[in-house]
Amino acid sequence: YEDTPLPIECGQTISQPSVVGLMTQALNIKSRDKVLEIGTGSGYQTAILSKLARRIYSIERFKPLYEEAREIFNKLNLNNLKEINYVPLSQYPFVKFDLSFSVPIDLSAHLLVDEINELLTENENSIEIFDDFQQENSRNLGIRIITRSYEKTYDDNETREILMNISQTLESKFNITLNSSKND
Repeated sequence: YEDTPLPIECGQTISQPSVVGLMTQALNIKSRDKVLEIGTGSGYQTAILSKLARRIYSIERFKPLYEEAREIFNKLNLNNLKEINYVPLSQYPFVKFDLSFSVPIDLSAHLLVDEINELLTENENSIEIFDDFQQENSRNLGIRIITRSYEKTYDDNETREILMNISQTLESKFNITLNSSKND
């Protein structure tokens, strides 16, 4: 037995047992507490917390760690582990677009957000309406798109292709018009 961190999959480590003990003690968990753990890893800390708290919720960003921990938790029958989620995070930089469209007054903005999410379904995304300006007979929607690949860094050409695909798809599907900037 050595009191040292140990490597696990995905380039991660499990903290040394004394550190896990100190962290657990510092939490001062009571039997009625609910715990949210970010970074399930091997599940070692999660299993310890499950013996102390009423409910445990855990999130892991590496799919192999998530799958292995889920299997271990099932074997251990941790009844108070309510949920372990896999939430992937990309290691690659994001690209950001702010687009402005002239849209019909009665168009539901969430339809555009849903369509963009569908177009970028293979990516990690944050898509929001940041401006909704209406006048008597016109409406403009500002849409902020932040996206990144799980597989690579996008180069300038790929970024332009993504932007063109989004704007062309939205224009044709919803009969809207991309507003051009004064610099175009």
